[in-house]
Amino acid sequence: MSDEEHRELRRREAAAKETTSTAPTATTTEVVIDTSTITATTDPVTTTTTASPLPSPFDGALAANFSTKSCPIFINEFLSNATFKSCYPISLLLQGSQSFFQAEKEFVAITRVLDAACNANLPMCTDYFNDLASSLIDDSNCGKEYERQNALVVQAYKGMVTYETVYRATCLSNKDANSSSYCFANAITDPSTASNSYLYYLPFNSSLPTDAAPSCGSCTQQTMQIYQSATSNRKADIANTYLSAAKQINSNCESGSESEPTELKRIHHAASQEGGRL
Repeated sequence: MSDEEHRELRRREAAAKETTSTAPTATTTEVVIDTSTITATTDPVTTTTTASPLPSPFDGALAANFSTKSCPIFINEFLSNATFKSCYPISLLLQGSQSFFQAEKEFVAITRVLDAACNANLPMCTDYFNDLASSLIDDSNCGKEYERQNALVVQAYKGMVTYETVYRATCLSNKDANSSSYCFANAITDPSTASNSYLYYLPFNSSLPTDAAPSCGSCTQQTMQIYQSATSNRKADIANTYLSAAKQINSNCESGSESEPTELKRIHHAASQEGGRL
């Protein structure tokens, strides 16, 4: 989560409460982003305005420092790949895409983005990104940059390996609402559920802030169920953040005005049982 994104989430939370070693010499290479094939279309009969392109990965860091030539070439290749574009990964947008950050400010805009991302073939795209993550950190591509903790490469790798978990979490529908709105869209645009926004950064090894109090409704329940399942991979970052988040949510729901749903209690109990293995 970028500093700007963190400040924005804090601002939304505050509004809700008011109402309720020496590095080697590197060369700078520009990463070219092409989003032409994922542009939403409009009806030319009813309007002459072209819809704006959907948000792009890495548009907050178009110029990145690389010490090898192979890495930026590899990145540009997968960004222009048709499969990559058809999978349209939210996991690679959450970590610093400026255009995605802007889309998060409007319910209609972020819903449009989620519609595109959630239309992907999950099994196929999961396999694709797992393979792509392995290729990314191969020495012939970006392995050396990954070892040096190049921020863009690390961000790309995390976005690839968390694809399935983030897809499942951000594509959930809000069962508490009369509409089929996305839980993520509600969390990120509604000040009254601002704390829920932090849940979507848990897969990236970002802990829940100690003063965050996600709601006790179905969106939190469903999201935590997905994360609990994802902790079966003990190497995944979610295995580092899930348990403490589950305990914090459980504590808040027990002590707050909302009664904790039975399903959330079951999730927390399971997390407690797994605590020694996380």
